[in-house]
Amino acid sequence: MIHGQYRRRDIIAARERAKAAYPNLPREQLPSLCKSKRVGDRLFALEYMQWLIEKEGPDLELFRLAERMIPDPSNNCRWHAVITVGEMILTYPDRIWRIIKRYGVNRDEDMRVCIGVCLLEHLLELDWPKWSREVRLMVRRSRFFADTLNCCWSILKLPWDRRPRSYYFQVKGGQIYVKPMGRGYLGAKWRRV
Repeated sequence: MIHGQYRRRDIIAARERAKAAYPNLPREQLPSLCKSKRVGDRLFALEYMQWLIEKEGPDLELFRLAERMIPDPSNNCRWHAVITVGEMILTYPDRIWRIIKRYGVNRDEDMRVCIGVCLLEHLLELDWPKWSREVRLMVRRSRFFADTLNCCWSILKLPWDRRPRSYYFQVKGGQIYVKPMGRGYLGAKWRRV
């Protein structure tokens, strides 16, 4: 069995365990599960938090627990922590932006990809005009943040669009460019935004 299959099996087991535990697990147990030495317990805690968010709505306590797990040494836990935080993007966009700024400049490529695809691209979809200025500043400050943006694509309505469409991002020389996605746009040029 290859390494990825072990990881997938752990995630599925954690998901099933969380599904079975809802709503009987006392919330007071989540902090200790989040700090457990066992990856399976940490994944279970994150999966359970996702169930709580889905069933009961976003919660600042859950946000903070998941946020503290973002630097977890396990990639599975790290990605699930970011996904859990991302589930609350509509409720806590400013807090999400602080996470993006902190981890979007990380030297670890996996962390940057995780932040880009799970948080940054969705924040940009929510309100491009609001966040574009902040993103431009971060791109100029950090080549790592530029790399984080490069792994994103978002559905945006830019000034020249009549309706929202999907765009790839690319950073060149500190400038942000977009290019439409899709078969009809194969020859499309990169446009600066």
